[in-house]
Amino acid sequence: MRKALIVDWRDVNVKGVHFAHVDEQYTHREDYFTCTPMPLRMHSCTNDVVCGVLNGWHHTPVFRIWETHRGAEVFYFFHGTALMPFCDYQDGKPNLDTAVIVRIPAGVQVKVDAGKPHFVAIAEGDKFSCLCYCPDQPADRVTADEAIEGVYAL
Repeated sequence: MRKALIVDWRDVNVKGVHFAHVDEQYTHREDYFTCTPMPLRMHSCTNDVVCGVLNGWHHTPVFRIWETHRGAEVFYFFHGTALMPFCDYQDGKPNLDTAVIVRIPAGVQVKVDAGKPHFVAIAEGDKFSCLCYCPDQPADRVTADEAIEGVYAL
């Protein structure tokens, strides 16, 4: 099993993945509501778009399955801290030399570009929750030749 570094979202630059903290200084306030805009925008490859709540639980950070989509996905993490893996593809297979597991706390928005290999996050603690907004699309999955295991130091 190959080791992959777990890195905080602020300390990593992942090709095809964009991170932003949702800043409440831009919150619009009125008498009975507030609205805080999210900074990352997404162009959808279809008009059929879905939004859902994704909940994840604690699990050993080991990943072997990767998925891609023909359209971008946007996530907003609002509870707990998630560990989400990303890599690049080379010749149609996951290039594990590029694998990284990103630590994403509540309050962070993530945009995954179309075609970027990733997989569903796990919780660093007991549980995480996020909103997932994406085109109604299949997930093309590939199983890597070996698994990666997340570690905090190599």
